[in-house]
Parts: sequence; C-alpha cells; structure tokens
Amino acid sequence: MIVIDEKLVGMWQVGLPKSDWLAGVREIVPEEKYELVYRFRYYKDEKVFESQDTKNWYKAEVTGSRHYVISSIRAWAWSWRAWPPVRCGNV
Repeated sequence: MIVIDEKLVGMWQVGLPKSDWLAGVREIVPEEKYELVYRFRYYKDEKVFESQDTKNWYKAEVTGSRHYVISSIRAWAWSWRAWPPVRCGNV
C-alpha cells in the first residue's frame, strides 16, 4: 500500500489496456534514499469497489537525488506513450 504522508514526494497512475499501474515514492533519507511502492491492477469487471480485480504490489528502495528518482520514474511512466500517465501530487 502507498503511504500518503509528509514523506511522499510523488505519485503516478498509468492507464493500460484492461489494467493500470499506480506508484508512489517516499523520501527515506533526503537526497539519497527513497522507497518506491507500486502495483499493477488487472481488471476483471467494471466495479471500482468490491471488485474481483487482481492487484500485485511491489516495493523497492531507490538511491539518488530527489530530482534523479522522480525524473527516472516519470521517464519510465511516459515510455508507455500510447497510454500517457496522469501525474498526482506535488512533483
């Protein structure tokens, strides 16, 4: 689960065919270490709540400056040009 608190530095959502990708980055050590939490959701029906969708969650530690980390994730999200990402948060 993505924790939304004062350490959150960015969130992204990318719509994909019959699925989507959601990610959040939290600062662990300023300008040095970040936590990336993301998930893929595979739609089984049209429900938003109480759906049978499959959600696979992942967590990683990322090192680098805040600019580097955010730019890298943004570039990766934009690499799916057919389905541009929607940016959320204060990035």
